[in-house]
Amino acid sequence: MVEGISEKDFSDSNFKVTGVKEILDEAGILPDEALAIGDSPADKGIFEFAGKSIAFNPKSGIEEYADYVIKDSLANAIPIILSLNQKS
Repeated sequence: MVEGISEKDFSDSNFKVTGVKEILDEAGILPDEALAIGDSPADKGIFEFAGKSIAFNPKSGIEEYADYVIKDSLANAIPIILSLNQKS
């Protein structure tokens, strides 16, 4: 149980995008240069925002919005990340 957080704290369905955008802006990183990793429908916005996305052990159909899907070990993201790095 997480205490001190209520549903109203998440009334903005793009709260993840808003937060990540602020961080990327401060760091001078473009959305196309970002890789999102998530597992739930709450990650749809960030998958659409980032240049590439990985659904890790996806739930409720979020894999439809991901560029890559990993259904076992998160370590399998490493080859994907390395391949993306080689393309840039």
